[in-house]
Amino acid sequence: MLTDAAKWAWSNRRKIVGVTVAAAGTYAAFVVWRKKCELQSFCEELLQEPPMQSRKAKVEEHFQAAQRESDILLARELQGIQAHLTKALDTEAFRTQMRAEGATLDPVRWNKFTLMITTRAIASLYAVALALLMRRVHMNIVARHYLLEKDTEGLGCRSSSPNNGGLNKLTKMRFLSRELGSDVLDALIHAVRKASSTATSSLRLDKQFNAASLQRGVISVVRELLEKPGSNEPDALAPICALLLDGIRVNGVAAEGDQLGALLEEVRRTVASAPFRIVLTDLMQAAGNVWTEQLQATLGGPEASRPYAKLLSHLERLGKRAVSEGENSTLQSMLGVQSLSELCWMIYSAPFCDYA
Repeated sequence: MLTDAAKWAWSNRRKIVGVTVAAAGTYAAFVVWRKKCELQSFCEELLQEPPMQSRKAKVEEHFQAAQRESDILLARELQGIQAHLTKALDTEAFRTQMRAEGATLDPVRWNKFTLMITTRAIASLYAVALALLMRRVHMNIVARHYLLEKDTEGLGCRSSSPNNGGLNKLTKMRFLSRELGSDVLDALIHAVRKASSTATSSLRLDKQFNAASLQRGVISVVRELLEKPGSNEPDALAPICALLLDGIRVNGVAAEGDQLGALLEEVRRTVASAPFRIVLTDLMQAAGNVWTEQLQATLGGPEASRPYAKLLSHLERLGKRAVSEGENSTLQSMLGVQSLSELCWMIYSAPFCDYA
């Protein structure tokens, strides 16, 4: 049988080869077609655009990005603040000088040293809070202008830019490069020193304090002197906001027609507003709570107490950490304050209509 099959195959070899080649060609064509379909499907999947974001989602995403960028700039600014405070209130150098001159028991020098440490610690808190607030105010004003200028769908509102052409690049750079500045920091140190002197004038160095009573008896007293408006008038300013406004006036002079002038005017209105003062109070309260918790942990519990003289070194360290780079629990507590986010959104969304 095998011989007969072989003979048949040999006699029909041309037909068999033709059929085999045709079958192979058909299979190869099928494979190519299948691969082409797979590649096409892959490309369509790869290039497929995500669902269109809602206008509200775009705005909120841009807003959050602006806050992150603001915090990056703030971290850089803290280096200069730390250097300025160290130079103006060099507690280490004063301590070394007291020891070298044998004046460690001199009550006059001790009172001066106490005032210097207290001033530096509380001034550090205010410097961080004010730098954070001013950085966010500046960033959200620029972010709002940028969004209105770049929006292609139209938010249904007219741009609030100083002119129809929007803010130029140089104006944005000048505006965002503004920091607290040495004039404001010097005025802050002077104001805190004066308030601290009043708060500690009758304070004995051997008076016992726990973490909470130190907050109430010293730091809160200084804060009230600086944050309470000078009168009951609706537009009365807190001293801490007044010195900030003075710094803006001195360093915020712009030529007539300069776009920077309109931006600085909005900053002045914001600083003079009640929401700004409320947020500043909330930031200081949040940081004060963190300091109380950290001091309680250091002393050994809520009721553990020490004489004020022995608490000075702890207060000094807390002040230095407040303006330090890296892990900064004081700054982190401020960043988590809800009213800060609300103020930033008020500034950012000021000219918007209902875009939801």
